[in-house]
Amino acid sequence: MRSPSFRILVLALAGASLFPVAAVAGARYFASGGPSGHSNHGFAGGRGMNGGVELPIHPTASFLLRADAHWLPDDVHPEGGVMPLAPTELGYALPGDAAATLWSVMAGFRLQPGAGVVRGYADALVGVGHLNSRSAVVDAAPASSTMEVRDDTNVALSLGAGVLFAPPGRLALFADVHFDFYAVPGVEGALVPLRTGVRFE
Repeated sequence: MRSPSFRILVLALAGASLFPVAAVAGARYFASGGPSGHSNHGFAGGRGMNGGVELPIHPTASFLLRADAHWLPDDVHPEGGVMPLAPTELGYALPGDAAATLWSVMAGFRLQPGAGVVRGYADALVGVGHLNSRSAVVDAAPASSTMEVRDDTNVALSLGAGVLFAPPGRLALFADVHFDFYAVPGVEGALVPLRTGVRFE
């Protein structure tokens, strides 16, 4: 089994690969932030941010490189007694919960109209994602708790859509929503980040 430090190194190297590509002429840079929810539990205090580079390859298509970070609540489930054994669920908040962190570096494509001050777009990306979570598991009888640690790296997929406001000039504003899927244990369903941000050339 690979160590957590090895997995973090893989993500760091993948993120570093953004910089040579970002030097290509015509590159557009973007950064955004906002709440991060979960398809099973809605929005319960999660948050996140992302940033990356967009490389136009056609008037209506671009190549994207994007790095994301999410912080979501990680709930506590009772075990034993009359309560059934259940794993922790990402994105479900209870008092005193620990937070799970998810990181990803993905590449993909964006389709959008070639012109217009206001335009919609659709994104599809795939890459590598990492989950780190340390949350308590409470034993009903006797009253005690143990710490469950999850630390895993695997494939991540993101599908999303948004609206871009691009007046004449180098700056543009955007808002979008994604459905991000992490193929790691403990992440069932999709992360749902809502983002507002700025793009500049």
